[in-house]
Amino acid sequence: MIDDSGGTVHRTRARTVPTSVLVLSVAAALLAAPTAAAADEVRFPDARGDTRSPADVVAVTLVHGDRIVVRVHHRDLSFAAGEAPATLRVIYAVPGHSPGPDFWLKVSYQSDQTVQLRSAGDWGDPAGPWVPGCTGERVRVSSELDVTRVSVPRTCFGNPDRIRVNVRVTPHPGDVGRPDDAPGAEQLGPWVGYSPT
Repeated sequence: MIDDSGGTVHRTRARTVPTSVLVLSVAAALLAAPTAAAADEVRFPDARGDTRSPADVVAVTLVHGDRIVVRVHHRDLSFAAGEAPATLRVIYAVPGHSPGPDFWLKVSYQSDQTVQLRSAGDWGDPAGPWVPGCTGERVRVSSELDVTRVSVPRTCFGNPDRIRVNVRVTPHPGDVGRPDDAPGAEQLGPWVGYSPT
C-alpha cells in the first residue's frame, strides 16, 4: 500500500488489553497509594426496649479523630407531642483523670440553648464549669435517620490518646418512658484510641 507521500505503509494489528485487566490495574495502584489514617471508631449496642420512649437508644458510635464524634442511634427519634426527648447528655472520660466522668455536654432538643463542653463533677452531679477556650461544638439531629450527632474538637479534651463515653436521653416530665443510658447507668463504653493522620 502506498500513502500520499509515496512511502510504503505497513498494516499492523493493534493489540488491546481487556478492559477488566485495565480496571484491576488502576484499582491496585490506587489501593497501594498512601492515604491519611482513618479515625478510630467503635459502635456499641444498647438494649432495645429498655425504655418505652420512642427515642430509645439502640446503639452509640464513637469516632476518635481530630474531632470526637458521638452518634446516638435511636429506635424512633420522633418529635410528636408526648414522644419528643427533652435532653441528651454525653459524658466523656479520658485517661489519667477520675474513673468516672471528666467532661459532659448537654443537648436540649427543640431549643436555642447553647451547647458547650463542661468539666464534670461526678455521676450524681456532673455539672462543672465550661472548658475554657473550647469552641466548635456541633450538634445535628435527624429524625429521618433517627440519629443525634454530637461533634467536639479533640483539642477541647486535651488531645487524649483514648476516650470513652456514656449517653443519656431524658424524656420530658410526664411523657412516655424513662431516661435511657447507654451502655448503662453510670457505665462507660469501650475505649477508642487515636491514630494520627
